[in-house]
Amino acid sequence: YHDPGCHTALLAPAILLAGLARFMLRASAVTDHAERLPSFVNSLSAEASPKHRMYLVQYIFHSQAGLYVFETKLTSGVLLKAFYILGMAVFGLVTTVMTGL
Repeated sequence: YHDPGCHTALLAPAILLAGLARFMLRASAVTDHAERLPSFVNSLSAEASPKHRMYLVQYIFHSQAGLYVFETKLTSGVLLKAFYILGMAVFGLVTTVMTGL
């Protein structure tokens, strides 16, 4: 028995998950940019003395700026690992359901 409404019932959650994944990837890009900011500031040749620039770079570095979720810094690497684990869990669940166990 094949229910034609089954595919349309799965379409809305799939679109929602794809939108959530896109949002999380863009949010992790904020942290990635914040991690590269000290190097960028250090490369600028401004009127400030190198000593003051060093203090600014250290302040930015030690502030640990970025987006945190449940006290964990959300970076692209962490997010991709979470996607991988989630994908393996979904694959295992679908495989188990399809084989009828």
